Amino acid sequence: YYDLRYLKLNQKIYLHQTIFSSDSSAFSCLSFSYNDANILHVQNKDGEIQAHVEKRNIVKKTKIIEAVIETSFYEACRKQQLSHKLIFSVSHILSQRLNLKRDLKKGYVLRLMYEEEIDESDQTVKTSHPIALQMIMGNKMLKIFHFDDKACKKGFYTENGENIQKGTMRCPVNKAKITSRFGLRTHPVLKCKRMHKGIDYAAPMNTPIYAAGDGVIVDIAYKTGFGRCIKVKHNTTYTTLYAHLNRFAKGLKKGSYVKMGQLLGRVGKSGLATGAHLHYEVHKNGCPINPASIRTIDQTMLKGPALRKFKLKAKNIEEKMVQMVGQENQKDKAAALI
Repeated sequence: YYDLRYLKLNQKIYLHQTIFSSDSSAFSCLSFSYNDANILHVQNKDGEIQAHVEKRNIVKKTKIIEAVIETSFYEACRKQQLSHKLIFSVSHILSQRLNLKRDLKKGYVLRLMYEEEIDESDQTVKTSHPIALQMIMGNKMLKIFHFDDKACKKGFYTENGENIQKGTMRCPVNKAKITSRFGLRTHPVLKCKRMHKGIDYAAPMNTPIYAAGDGVIVDIAYKTGFGRCIKVKHNTTYTTLYAHLNRFAKGLKKGSYVKMGQLLGRVGKSGLATGAHLHYEVHKNGCPINPASIRTIDQTMLKGPALRKFKLKAKNIEEKMVQMVGQENQKDKAAALI
């Protein structure tokens, strides 16, 4: 019925035993939920061990809460009995646009719509990602909606169709030392003065190299000077280049979509190189710029059919949120009269 090797940390198992005396007992039954939809029951019936799987009737339910900030954002969410996981998810989303400690004040309101999976006893089995959230800050309101469409990147967008995530232009290789900066220099192999269009990061052979932001691979090949090289287009403005790789990550090819922090390859010394290092370039509108001069890449802005589809979905969600808030307020008023 179940491979015990897949038991997880903190997974609950309910074990019952029949006690005959202070020093005599016998196994009665055991039950545990090994996934969201199934419960395994093992019973001792007159010395015979029997097992069966109970299928749970799981249904999805859309919920809405309003959390008023009194002391902190976290405490306001916990008062609404939100799970730690959901609070973390909402905090991460809002932190892309707000400083949760500095910008949120007493009296501000979080309105959150999310989806839960519940069983027949109305117990929460699983909480999914937020569907939409509104941060009401006095006379201002920040609106964010989840959107998933084949024509664009899945994620959270503002009401104007702007992806909330900012891709950090951090160093794409960990624990590396800068050996050559952006600017005019004497080439270590060719021994002539020429423009160095990126930054060189020295690191041990096969050190992982990661994508500096979400994007699409527009070139992945061996170049005479760069050796094994990958070029990633992040949007209509920014492109990054990674050169002298020892090898590429498996499965990558021209046209592959990569996420920020995804493995691109390993540090090497292919091409014109005197030692193991990563040559890293950032191009803005086709021109190389100093990678150290910028910190973020603007992410996807929905356009065309995707934007129209998003705005229609956002409008429907907002209407549903207004309706659900009205229903909750009526319930509160009715409860107050009892």
